[in-house]
Formats: sequence, C-alpha cells, structure tokens
Amino acid sequence: MGQLVVQALRNTASCPYCRDTLEETGLVHCGLCTTRYHASCGDELKTCALLGCQGSLTLPGEDPLPVVDLHTWLDAGRDLLTALGYLGLLLLPALLIVCGPWLLGWLLSGLVEAVRLTGRCTIGLLEAGPWQASLVALAPLALAIAFAIQGRCSA
Repeated sequence: MGQLVVQALRNTASCPYCRDTLEETGLVHCGLCTTRYHASCGDELKTCALLGCQGSLTLPGEDPLPVVDLHTWLDAGRDLLTALGYLGLLLLPALLIVCGPWLLGWLLSGLVEAVRLTGRCTIGLLEAGPWQASLVALAPLALAIAFAIQGRCSA
C-alpha cells in the first residue's frame, strides 16, 4: 500500500496574507482565531483572511471589534417579511372590497358593450347572449357569497 504523509495546513511562523515570515514585533492578531499577521497586512485587511473566520484584527491586548452574527440579521429580516406578508393578507380583502366593483365593471365593460351593440358576444370559441353575459357578471358575486356562507357554517 501507499504511504500517508500528514502535514500542517498552515505555518504559524508566516503571515497567512502575504506568506512572509513573521517577526516578534509589530504583529496584529485575529480576535476570534488568534491568527497572527504583520501590522501592514492587518491595516490592509481589517478582518481575518482565514476561510470561515469573521474576526477583526487587533493589536495584542486590544479588544476586538464585535462580530455580528449573520443568522441574527437573517432571522430579523425573515420576521419582518413574514409580518409584512400577514399585513398584506389582511389588507388584500379590504382592497378587493373597495376596488373590486370598479375593477369588475372595467373588465366587463367590453363584454357588456359588445352585447349591447350586437346582441351577442363572441370570445374565442365561446358565444354568449345577453342572459349569459349577465351570468358572467354575477359569477364573482356568487363565489363571494358562497365563500362567506362556507366561512359562517364552518365557524
């Protein structure tokens, strides 16, 4: 069989940013993983260069900058969007009650005008007379009444 060689992933004697050898003076370190950097590299980076580390670079003895957890921000945004979604669901019926008759009248005005002029209305393959057009106009109202009755019976 082959031979397995295990090596360290990073050398602590070199800066992970510029790969030069670290001296004992003028170093900064990551507040989370304590990785050491040259002071000039730290001024350039401001945050740790290691993959997955979100720490800020500070001089030894200084307090690091606070790290903001991304999940906290995402959860707060998700809660806000959920609240706005529920508010939208509450406002949608009110908007339909206020604007619904106008919108329905606008949509059906072409159908009513066609029936008034010709006595018949052809939409695609469907052909409707005046009484069918009035049924089409009453269909949304009938659906709304059916849903209201169903809501009262199930409550």
